[in-house]
Amino acid sequence: MPTQYFFECLASGTRADPAAAQSASYVWRATQRRVPCPILPSGTRHWQPGQPNSQQTDKTSMRDERPSTNEQDVWLNTAAPSLTSFASDEHTGKWCIFRAEHEIDESWTTIKALAAQEKILIAKVSTAIGRRYHDGHVICIYTRNWNDRADLMTVRDVLRAAGFTEELGYKRDIDTMRRVYGPDEWYVRA
Repeated sequence: MPTQYFFECLASGTRADPAAAQSASYVWRATQRRVPCPILPSGTRHWQPGQPNSQQTDKTSMRDERPSTNEQDVWLNTAAPSLTSFASDEHTGKWCIFRAEHEIDESWTTIKALAAQEKILIAKVSTAIGRRYHDGHVICIYTRNWNDRADLMTVRDVLRAAGFTEELGYKRDIDTMRRVYGPDEWYVRA
């Protein structure tokens, strides 16, 4: 079975502790089994090792890898083959690419190819489940340190060369954790 990549959501609290769940950090790991993060009523995602998960399935061979039609997963993920771990924290951030339903599958295929070529570190894309709450899709392409402006712009140049030529926004994960949205959410636009 090939290694599959998923974001695991860890928090210090329990499902009954929404304050702890809201401060959850998102940790990426290579794993041989699917460990999805359930959506809690508050909109936060939270999972602890050993905790049962009703969304877990052994039918990984039947997963729909097209974001436009996947209704099994909230996010699909891809990573550079050399990446062994990634933790979203106060230093990390992501370039965000927004696409309509009819454009997302082709865009996601391009991003997966960039990861396979080690040109980007790790990325995730919203699936059809997200369209229940928002129009369209978002692809997030992560970097390790938002303070490393040269790395941010290198990744932006890779995305531009791959055909993502429109202005993109870069959002720090600390701003996502603080729920900063609207005109002040972008750390960089390029």
